[in-house]
Amino acid sequence: MSDVISQVKAVLTEAKGGLTQATVARESGLSEPVLSALLAGNYNGAVAKNENNLKKWLATRARTAETRRRTGHQKPVWQPLPTADSIMDVLRTAQSLCRWGMVYEGAGVGKTVTAKHYQEEGSNVWILTACPFRNSETAVLQSLMKVLGLEFANRTRAQMSEAIEAKFTGTKGLLIIDEAQYYSDRVLNGIRILAEGRVGVVLLGNDVVRTRMSDLRTLSAMNPVWSRVISPLRIFTASPADIAQYLKAWGITDAGIIREAKKIIPTSTGALRTLESVVMQGLSLASVDNEPLSLAHFKEAWKTLEGMEGVVAQ
Repeated sequence: MSDVISQVKAVLTEAKGGLTQATVARESGLSEPVLSALLAGNYNGAVAKNENNLKKWLATRARTAETRRRTGHQKPVWQPLPTADSIMDVLRTAQSLCRWGMVYEGAGVGKTVTAKHYQEEGSNVWILTACPFRNSETAVLQSLMKVLGLEFANRTRAQMSEAIEAKFTGTKGLLIIDEAQYYSDRVLNGIRILAEGRVGVVLLGNDVVRTRMSDLRTLSAMNPVWSRVISPLRIFTASPADIAQYLKAWGITDAGIIREAKKIIPTSTGALRTLESVVMQGLSLASVDNEPLSLAHFKEAWKTLEGMEGVVAQ
């Protein structure tokens, strides 16, 4: 057995179930069968090439661990921030009452991560992420079938629609449509018909989701959708409480940093996403100086990022 394979086995053992062969395969660029055969010692293919990929994976993993050790901070998992709690209320209401909800406008305020957390906690919650490259009616139906765990190969649109209706029926579930601004009026109305009386629906997206409500060109077509929205929530940016709590989740309690973040983050277009970038850059700068994160590091990180197009509102 080679040294590389021994090291990979040791990492898997030390992880105690926290790391799977499937994850190692994805991160190293190998297929699961190839990785399994290599670990078992019975792979007859390009051993050297695949072991080299694993060697690179081990090096990357070691560098990441060292960076985290030096910074002394871990990226927080989902946090019950005040804005996140408001988003959760919209999701709960839509699912409980089998109606529509809407959370829109601000970028980086936690819409997507909160939706994923709600899905992890609940039952019969599906997240469909819209994409401008997959927004035709057939593509949307196929994406929804995949999200629902249904086979869509060789099925017509009519057959897929019937299968989705059957899947929804009796579940009291919730369909969350992220990046909803990319779906046409016709697609949203189609989803309305499929979901009607079966599941709740929540639209997550930018300000385009809201402006379509008052657009005279689409008003009549979209009235059947908007009339079902029982809990719309407009979020402009992260609140001061969100910012302070998010920093504390990082283990950052310095009053100066928190005060500075409350001042600059509301001016950014990325809110908590921008704050995460500033914190990570600041921690990197602090690790180079072999010091804990300071206000000076935080300001330097912000100065580095604020010139990037799209970070600061113009």
